[in-house]
Amino acid sequence: MSEPTAPLYEVFFSVQGEGLWVGMPQVFVRVRGCDLRCLYCDTPAAREERGEWALDLPGLPPRLAQPNPVPADCLLVLLDEWLRLPERPAAHSLALTGGEPLLYPDFVAALGRGLRSRGLPLYLETGGHHPEALAQVLEWVDFVALDCKLPSTLPEALAPEVFTRSAALAARLPFCVKMVVTDRISEAELEQAFRVLAEAAPCAPLVLQPVTGVSPAGGPPSGRHLLAWQALAGRFLSEVRVIPQCHRLLGVR
Repeated sequence: MSEPTAPLYEVFFSVQGEGLWVGMPQVFVRVRGCDLRCLYCDTPAAREERGEWALDLPGLPPRLAQPNPVPADCLLVLLDEWLRLPERPAAHSLALTGGEPLLYPDFVAALGRGLRSRGLPLYLETGGHHPEALAQVLEWVDFVALDCKLPSTLPEALAPEVFTRSAALAARLPFCVKMVVTDRISEAELEQAFRVLAEAAPCAPLVLQPVTGVSPAGGPPSGRHLLAWQALAGRFLSEVRVIPQCHRLLGVR
């Protein structure tokens, strides 16, 4: 059997800027390719599978225009090179993001298996619309950040039961649900989403994430709306936080 591969966009080091683990130092592996077209997408260049990738980890020479796709074992060899550096910064985990990582479940599982043996946890960020793939990789994932995509932020709404299945799976691990909100979202749309989440995983920590900048989905909602939506969500869920994209505020990648 050939080694699982995935097209990469970039590998770099930074702090987690979203969700419950905000501020944690992480190695980021961003894959190429996404089967959604979120109207607020902040990494549109990573949507396309075709293209090269770049590595930028502190202590290693930058590597630009690397060829795709990348076998999981080759990525692990590169990570070993970095992990052996005596003065490298500490990393809480490896954040696998995109794009959509669950388009490549065999790669995710192979990467997670290799990271487990190296003592580096795998933090998976996913759109929550591939429950079958999530079930396939769950054994090798340590943390999950699951997006709940509101219908008004997509060209075509996702079926609620798809997210419900993903949330029920993610609830087996430390996880959170992120919901990007804009000034065009209605209270009725939010309440329906909160009800779906409460049915799937009532103890799920929910992060309401105001959109950064203005996009076709709309601009950032007011603080008044965010507080009102947090209170509304609290009628259905036990833990609701409002957290912006903190890496954007810090001016880091």
